[in-house]
Amino acid sequence: MELLRQIFGPGDFMPHGYCYLWNPGLVWLNVISDSLIALSYFSIPFALLWLVRKRRDLPFGFVFILFGVFILTCGSTHVLEVWNLWHSEYWLVGILKAITAVASIGTAVVVARLLPQAVEVPSISKWRTANAALESEIQERRELEVSLRSSAASFSRLTVLQKPYDPRDLARRIRDTLDLQPAKTSALKHRA
Repeated sequence: MELLRQIFGPGDFMPHGYCYLWNPGLVWLNVISDSLIALSYFSIPFALLWLVRKRRDLPFGFVFILFGVFILTCGSTHVLEVWNLWHSEYWLVGILKAITAVASIGTAVVVARLLPQAVEVPSISKWRTANAALESEIQERRELEVSLRSSAASFSRLTVLQKPYDPRDLARRIRDTLDLQPAKTSALKHRA
């Protein structure tokens, strides 16, 4: 029980405002600065959480969560700095700073380990270039497919129209082409 009283109570310490000699300009400079920093820090984790929920396909999504926890604890230390201007709960601030240290070290270690993999993730411009090349290849294949279907249909029509090879048919075609009469062809046969 004494430990909780020491952590959450003022103890024998003075509020931080005494260090500033309660100079209003200095006090309010620190109140406004720490409050704005805390508000900014508190907004970032929500933005990261929103991003991770909307883009479940993001590689290394858990790193965004780690950053969110780290940034949230950083913001909390600034809130307690404002609190301690009028109160003296330095143990609570120290414990929160220790939690922040663990979160920041954990995040730093994970990020350091993931950097080689993160560098390998293709850039958006590389994805766009690859996508354009694939779209071009798809278009070429579609055009080739249309051409092949057209050729296959033409070949099919030709093979259906053609009859099996008959030498008499060939002679008839030659005769028709030369516009020769049957009598003339028989005379040509006798000369040969």
